[in-house]
Amino acid sequence: MIEIILFYLVFLGIIYSILKVIKSNENSKTKIIIVFVLSILLVVVLFFSFVNSWKKGGPNREPKELYEDSGRVKIINIYNNTKKLIDVKINFKYTKDEIKKYKIENINLKKDTTFYVNKGNGGNFMLPIPYKNSIIKFPKSFSIQIKDSLGKTIKTYNKEEFFKNIEMSSYNNINDIESKEEGWTLIIN
Repeated sequence: MIEIILFYLVFLGIIYSILKVIKSNENSKTKIIIVFVLSILLVVVLFFSFVNSWKKGGPNREPKELYEDSGRVKIINIYNNTKKLIDVKINFKYTKDEIKKYKIENINLKKDTTFYVNKGNGGNFMLPIPYKNSIIKFPKSFSIQIKDSLGKTIKTYNKEEFFKNIEMSSYNNINDIESKEEGWTLIIN
């Protein structure tokens, strides 16, 4: 903060000096030399200010939303590579003990969703877990049930099976996959 105030004082001092010299009664050669020297001094001050700002990372030019939780949530993407329509039922309900443990507030606790995914398409399920929160985990009762269009169960995933079957994660530990990933992709074959 002191550097910024000092910079502005030096900057205003140089501009004031240039204006004072221009209005003075000195001969024109002296005025040109003094204005030239002060202009060089101004460029040097601006250069060092730029270098100092660069070394500190410069001003924050990215939107504030990228640093704060802007209401985004984690997502499960489900892709259907089968040759038929599938019915996806996701159970994402927290128990009262889990609500106390994770200190969950203002969250949709009864998150049960069913949706259809056509062959060759995908569907998204938005989880009630904030995008940047690595403390809140999946509920113990988490499950994904995949059924065909006739209602026959193709596959059921619990929490452990889900994390073993997701596509490519940069983490090896299941706890890291659960808390650090921003979203997960499950491909149904």
